[in-house]
Amino acid sequence: MTFKEQDDYTSYIDIMRAYYVDIHADGSTITVPVLEGTVAQALDKAGIKLGEFDEIDADSEENTYDGMQIKVTRVSYEMRESTSKIAYETEYIDNSNLVIGTQRVVTAGEEGERTYYIKEKYVDGELAGQ
Repeated sequence: MTFKEQDDYTSYIDIMRAYYVDIHADGSTITVPVLEGTVAQALDKAGIKLGEFDEIDADSEENTYDGMQIKVTRVSYEMRESTSKIAYETEYIDNSNLVIGTQRVVTAGEEGERTYYIKEKYVDGELAGQ
């Protein structure tokens, strides 16, 4: 409510009524009474902090309105290490010093191991992609 005095005989009183904005985040809905402001201010009023990769379905600078629904999607990324075996290859070299049909191992092979990293995306706690 604001009071404005124009002169000795005229005054104005502006009465602003709160409206409600619903914020859906973390598995629950928070209803926030708002007089005016942006989506970012409504989130702040509700005590909702956005993480680095979190998403909202409205522009944070958009003005709120009565009955507005704002959805917060929690997004995170994790790196997972994985390994796989690398088979070795056998190389055969002709050698005239060996008896026909025999073989001799010059250097024994052994399996190698490849390490790779997978970036996993989680949306609201559920694996959404790699």
